Amino acid sequence: MPTLFHRLFFAVQPDMVTARQTHAFVEPFAEGAAMLPPERLHMTLAITPDYPDFPRHAADTLRTIGDTILGEPFDVQLDRLVASRTSVALRPARRVGELSALAALLDRAMTSAGLCRPEYRFSPHQTAFYRQGEPWHRAVTGFVWHVREFVLIHSEYGRGRHHVLGRWPLIAQPRLL
Repeated sequence: MPTLFHRLFFAVQPDMVTARQTHAFVEPFAEGAAMLPPERLHMTLAITPDYPDFPRHAADTLRTIGDTILGEPFDVQLDRLVASRTSVALRPARRVGELSALAALLDRAMTSAGLCRPEYRFSPHQTAFYRQGEPWHRAVTGFVWHVREFVLIHSEYGRGRHHVLGRWPLIAQPRLL
């Protein structure tokens, strides 16, 4: 049985239609590797260290942090398929300002609370599967999804289970003329 760790992270997730389309598009590249199921596709924004037991206090603090974050909905276009030696992920070819700003807000708040993984650096990507092989990359038509919320996820690392602990909407602010 694999070692079990608990990690908590803030993320954005595609809607289920986009997640299924992404899954189907990437599947031929998997060549037998186990794909992440559509419901687990996400883009990590900020993450905690691993804990041997569920970190209730950290989860409570992260929920409080989530309550303080404000942002507006935005679109993400994933238009590069990139393979590292250990995984294949979809990435945006261009920086998405709103996505980077949301990740930075969460990172600062988590760092202030002493909960951010020290070596973590935000690099926007949506992992599709893990594998061993040579790196490669290619441009793809891309998947655009509208980010309307961010979530707090508890990952039972070693069991492949994710539990959503909180959801926060991104709300468009009225514009003054």
